[in-house]
Amino acid sequence: MNDIDFEKASKINIEHRFPYFEYPMPGLDVIAETPSPRLIKSHLPFSILPNQMDKKKPKTIYVARNPKDTIVSYYWFGIKFLNVVPFNGSFEDYCRLFVTDQVAYGPWWKHVTEAWKRKDDENMLFLFYEDLQTDARKCVKQIAEFLGKSFTEEQIDLVVQHCNFDSMKKNRSVNYEWMKDDGIANKDEAFLRSGKVGDWRNHLSEDIVKQLDEIVATKLPADMREYIRDSLPEK
Repeated sequence: MNDIDFEKASKINIEHRFPYFEYPMPGLDVIAETPSPRLIKSHLPFSILPNQMDKKKPKTIYVARNPKDTIVSYYWFGIKFLNVVPFNGSFEDYCRLFVTDQVAYGPWWKHVTEAWKRKDDENMLFLFYEDLQTDARKCVKQIAEFLGKSFTEEQIDLVVQHCNFDSMKKNRSVNYEWMKDDGIANKDEAFLRSGKVGDWRNHLSEDIVKQLDEIVATKLPADMREYIRDSLPEK
């Protein structure tokens, strides 16, 4: 949407270029004054987003991630990285809250199901985090086409390189290091921590894995279950 102008993008952090709908900063007033086409992001499920989503049908990209990696990433970001919400429990305690639908933005299964039901809508592009890892180039081309953008193969390669994990980790306009300067985040942790698919194997207990498997098997639409992969496919 910035026509691959990396220099321009590097001058303003992502919270202002691509603000969160539900966050107080920069806030709804700033979003309302932003000229169209606007980029707005959110972690909210569709059932909580404004009714105008159904009336105006803005182009919407939804990214789903398997619950096992989600729970690990969510803990490290919300509890270890951020200093906003105090949590005195253990990682296992947090996992139990996740599987019993007691964490913010949850339940996970309901969130992804609401989006999955809209996957065939003309204004909707449904992506899986795992696909972004296995074939980033294909996903970038999908996104470009969805947004009505036409780029050369070389330009697509530039976007893929610019958006890979290592590049983003070093990019101060997107790595949230400024939160540490503001005292919002823990100086000893990183927002971009791992980014790997299957990292849950290094953290989750057998009991939590079993409960997450049960959620996938019983609460997701049947045609969605096969897409909820917990590891990269063998090459």
